[in-house]
Amino acid sequence: MLFFNINLPIISSSLGFVYMALLNSLYSFDYIWMSNGVNLNSRIALIERRWPFHLGFGTILTIATNYSSNFIISGCIFGALFPFFIVSSCLVDTEILSTLKGNNNKLNFPAIPFYCIAQNITNKLSLAIFGRFF
Repeated sequence: MLFFNINLPIISSSLGFVYMALLNSLYSFDYIWMSNGVNLNSRIALIERRWPFHLGFGTILTIATNYSSNFIISGCIFGALFPFFIVSSCLVDTEILSTLKGNNNKLNFPAIPFYCIAQNITNKLSLAIFGRFF
């Protein structure tokens, strides 16, 4: 992760934490979205549009896996907790994500393109190797 290589300790660790929380949320929701036939670009767009929810959803797993500095222990913690996050992602009502409960006001958080660099590189490699996007 490039964020951890930034020479500003507080900023790099904060950006790295946010990115890992969003990535853990993407991992958790990926199974249900794939089974529903949502393509990769749409899945990433869902994370980028609803980033406050996904940041909160992935924060618990990110805190738990960052608890230990040992890579093996962090991997074991991730492996033990990750199935619970997959089940939790299957239980989420997507309509609640787009509106406030009991109120018809839309949540007005701007979409932030967290994955645009990785997505562009992946799309270009996919086009160069396979001749199409996935």
